Amino acid sequence: QTGSGKTFTMQGNEEHKGLVPRAVEFLFRQLEGMNGKKFEWNVSCHMLELYMDTLVDLLAVSSGVKEKESKDRTEREKD
Repeated sequence: QTGSGKTFTMQGNEEHKGLVPRAVEFLFRQLEGMNGKKFEWNVSCHMLELYMDTLVDLLAVSSGVKEKESKDRTEREKD
C-alpha cells in the first residue's frame, strides 16, 4: 500500500492535522474540563511501529531506536 496516504492520515501537516494530533488535542481538552473536580489523572503515551517483524518505539528517548522482535517472529524461528 505504498503511497496510499497512511502516514498523512495519521500525522497530517501544518494545514490539515492528522488523526494523532487531533486525538491528543481532544484528550487534553477533555482533561482540562475536569479541572477543579474530584479527579486526578496521569497521561502516558506509547507510539509503536511494526515493520518487517520488528517492533520499534517511535518515542524512544535513547540515542538509538529501541527494537524488539515481534512475538510471532520469535515463535516462528523456534519451529
